[in-house]
Amino acid sequence: MTQFSIKDLADFSGVKPHTIRIWEQRFSFLKPNRTETARRIYNAEELNLFLEVILLNQNGYKISKIASMTMEDKLRLIGKMDDSQQKLRTINELIIAMAEMNKQKFESILEIGIRCWGLDHCIQDVLIPFAEKIGLMEGPDNKYYLENIAVIEQSLVQKVYLGIEHARASMRHEKMVFLFHTSADKQQLTLLYLQYLLKLSGYETLHINSSISFDNLETIIRLKQPAYVITHPREKEKKADLGQFFQRVISSYKPVEVITISNGVNTVLPGYKHVSNVYQAREMIVRRGS
Repeated sequence: MTQFSIKDLADFSGVKPHTIRIWEQRFSFLKPNRTETARRIYNAEELNLFLEVILLNQNGYKISKIASMTMEDKLRLIGKMDDSQQKLRTINELIIAMAEMNKQKFESILEIGIRCWGLDHCIQDVLIPFAEKIGLMEGPDNKYYLENIAVIEQSLVQKVYLGIEHARASMRHEKMVFLFHTSADKQQLTLLYLQYLLKLSGYETLHINSSISFDNLETIIRLKQPAYVITHPREKEKKADLGQFFQRVISSYKPVEVITISNGVNTVLPGYKHVSNVYQAREMIVRRGS
């Protein structure tokens, strides 16, 4: 069974490690094991208990009161929570299913969420916040639980593909947006989610997620003439090649606008339009296209 660090608990909950350590000293609901170097480690059961406590605490219950509650008391109070809190509970359940490497349970939780809130709300209010908590939107290369993410990642991707397929916009934009992955970038959820948001906003999108050469990409741009070209580069050694490619695109296919998500190449491309995350990218595109 995968074990988690105190930093993982902090990432999942938003509670600082220092606060978690204080709670462990004052209350008995968390009793982590220790490694030979005295590092705290938590299993899936302890993670589940911790997330339940956090959910109740966010609803106004003091930690001292929660620590004395029975499991039945906790479940009764959680069942009375409002819709937004139930979505947080669902996110926590997805985290536990991931921790247990239980893909069937994970998919069942997502399906229940879709039936309860609809596909769009489930993607935007549950699936993407979950992906952000586990680090998947920025690339989880530094996580110790990569095998857990690998078990459930395709289930997330499939749901976003489903959202893209069913996305309907109230108005249409004439401008096309071309999204692609660099050959070194295996992370696709961020650009898929952005493509989903763009379709909801009425843009025509073309997303290439296979590893093809920059010459092939340039041919697509020349033939399709998109208004925006968006990518999500992550590996530093690709910056120079990508920067040279974008310089050719901007000089040859004006007025195309190039955008990167997160780790951009603005250091090698003067005047580059750099955006930190998908929400800002969506807002910038919609604002400039309106």
